[in-house]
Amino acid sequence: MFDYFVFMGDTNFRVDYEFFAAVELINKNEHLKLLDFDQYATAVENDNFMSIFEEADIKFKPTYRRNRKDEGYSNKKGQCPSWTDRVLIKRRPNAKLDFDYYDSAEMFFCSDHRPVISITTMELEVPYVPRAPDLLTQNKDKITLVKLEELRLSYNIGQYESLTKSN
Repeated sequence: MFDYFVFMGDTNFRVDYEFFAAVELINKNEHLKLLDFDQYATAVENDNFMSIFEEADIKFKPTYRRNRKDEGYSNKKGQCPSWTDRVLIKRRPNAKLDFDYYDSAEMFFCSDHRPVISITTMELEVPYVPRAPDLLTQNKDKITLVKLEELRLSYNIGQYESLTKSN
């Protein structure tokens, strides 16, 4: 049994919309209108397998197919700008899950994708199994479960290195 399953990366879900019309919406800062045409959202609405996952609200620009040297979008394959890069989470029933931050890293121009950053609070319960025989015999009634209070994964990615949730 698991507490959480995190699926992240290039999901390949596209936006079903015309390229130039989509870029116009993005340039007018109306990119969230494209979410109505997002294939992932459609899959979730149709109770596809993907509906078992949760995702924070998207407020950032589409992460794919971006120019490698500037903030624009590429029409090389005739594909509409899309949110192909995502962080999706499945949790066991009643497990705590808070989406604290979800954004794209617009300053990275090295790919036709922009990375996605997610800061998420999860409450884990980890069964504790003592390894030392004397600990097992002396304290077997006292130690049954250890609760992991905080698990922090940190990555140094420029301006985002200081993004952590304060307790």
